Amino acid sequence: MSQRERGGHSLVELLVAITILSFGLLGLVASVGLIARLLGQARLTERVAAFARGRVEQLRVDACTRAAAAGVEELRLGATGSVVASNRWTVSRDGAYAHIIVTTSQTTRPAALRRLQLVSDVIC
Repeated sequence: MSQRERGGHSLVELLVAITILSFGLLGLVASVGLIARLLGQARLTERVAAFARGRVEQLRVDACTRAAAAGVEELRLGATGSVVASNRWTVSRDGAYAHIIVTTSQTTRPAALRRLQLVSDVIC
């Protein structure tokens, strides 16, 4: 009775199956690293968005009580305190309205820059 008739597998078939499973596991491990990196970028982007929203809210509160203004601030993170984002804002008055513009610039990698602009009008 041959090995096939007994229901067994040859050594070559087992090696092929193990090789296929190994490639599948390597792909899974690589995708876990990519997902971790993307989650880190998403957390940073959320912090930068909160940084911009905070400035807009503070300016909305103060817009009617002060004259036109402009300014810059930086968001620093990490042990080295490196700048990851900056806010530039202007507040202008037009009669009974205050017009607020906040532009946030975020460094996403050494050669890339992402900009977000928030605009708000306040009735004084």
